[in-house]
Amino acid sequence: MHGKWAAHVATQIAAEFDKGGRTLGLFVSKDDLFAVIKALPAHVRSAVLEYHAGVDRVATMAKYTAAPQDHVILGCNAGAGRGLNLPGDLLRRVVVSRVPANAPKGANVKVWQEDSRAAVTQSIGRAHRHEGDWGHVTVIGGWNGRDDVQAALVDLGWTIQ
Repeated sequence: MHGKWAAHVATQIAAEFDKGGRTLGLFVSKDDLFAVIKALPAHVRSAVLEYHAGVDRVATMAKYTAAPQDHVILGCNAGAGRGLNLPGDLLRRVVVSRVPANAPKGANVKVWQEDSRAAVTQSIGRAHRHEGDWGHVTVIGGWNGRDDVQAALVDLGWTIQ
């Protein structure tokens, strides 16, 4: 996901961030994450708080919650999607760069599908915590044939367009 794709995703994240911060961007891999960070406009890049293994997640969250309008959190679906609690106005926008399509070689496909579906639905769920508390979610790169992910989101109350 480098070059034009990273630039496209960076443009989408910047557009969402420019609507008032309070943005979470989620990626399939750190390679994707770092390619997009590199492609972000300077004003958005300076607002990025990374959320993944290797960073102090507690410090990241403290900085974000102190001024969510000034930041965008960027992380990976597998970690950030499951480890964040951003109720109310702390989060209004979620950008998912891709829905994982294929299990890694040697993985149990059924377990991988369940885990990846949970990661995406929980990631998107960061923008919805209770009745009437819905954010805006953008899925870039399509669903990759993952009707199970779409169905799970519809079951949770999301409208897919």
